[in-house]
Amino acid sequence: MMESGGIHVGDIGTVIIFDVGESLAAATVHKLLYLKPDGVSGEWEGTVDGTTLTFTTTAATDLDVAGRWMIQAYIDLGTWKGHSHMDPFVVWPNLAGG
Repeated sequence: MMESGGIHVGDIGTVIIFDVGESLAAATVHKLLYLKPDGVSGEWEGTVDGTTLTFTTTAATDLDVAGRWMIQAYIDLGTWKGHSHMDPFVVWPNLAGG
């Protein structure tokens, strides 16, 4: 049986959507923090839309490690700065030669 969809290593144009559950209209900083399965962490600049942060991968290196990733939002609303809950997502490997 084949699983449809999914995020794969090297995918470009993948849209990652993270809902923080609160309005982000006043946010001056809106980052998506990530932790790769190999322990390397980093951040992507998110685009705000209502209560969600969105990031679209633009390079094969954006999703370069297969396995379970963790993602978390960092928001600066002026009167409040902080982190959201964390969510996991899986980046699947590819067959060789693809």
